[in-house]
Amino acid sequence: MKFLTNFVLVYPPGQLPPDVRPEDIPDDVKMDEASMHFEDYVFWFSDAPPVVGDKHSLNSNQWSVAQIHSYQVSHTTPGPVQTVFTAVCSQDGSVPERREWYDSNPVILYIPALTNGKLALNDDGTNRFGLVDNVVNIPFNEPFEDWEFKYCQSFDPVGRITPQGFEQIVLCWCRREESPAEKQIEELTPV
Repeated sequence: MKFLTNFVLVYPPGQLPPDVRPEDIPDDVKMDEASMHFEDYVFWFSDAPPVVGDKHSLNSNQWSVAQIHSYQVSHTTPGPVQTVFTAVCSQDGSVPERREWYDSNPVILYIPALTNGKLALNDDGTNRFGLVDNVVNIPFNEPFEDWEFKYCQSFDPVGRITPQGFEQIVLCWCRREESPAEKQIEELTPV
């Protein structure tokens, strides 16, 4: 695993991702719902970078990579990933219009991952991630109930920050602690 790709799935105006219900949309967003491009995010580790024009079946739809933005690893944070890519995808392959989503504070994306190369998932199977305005606000000490934070890798944008881009991307590498039941099974297993 050399790369992490954040596939940004930009839905056509007014279409919602499958895991979003209209009643869950905040009132201030509902007013502009018909013209808004809703987005969903899927993260993948890989040994090859994304390529414009590549097609992927994600979240029950076909997507085409329309645009790619790169984030290079900071020299002060060694680790297994060299580059993080944001692959902006649309269903028809065109570059979607994306508006700024923050006012004056740049956003930092943090992504928890296990040191064995697996990404953290929510109960519904979607990727876990978070947005903060300052690295000190990343919950390093409590990523998950049974995970122990080990170290992080920081990535900076190559070139200017694009609309809805990030000031920095941080991979939070964690180790999963075995539950008492898992430890007991391991102890009972003959060698």
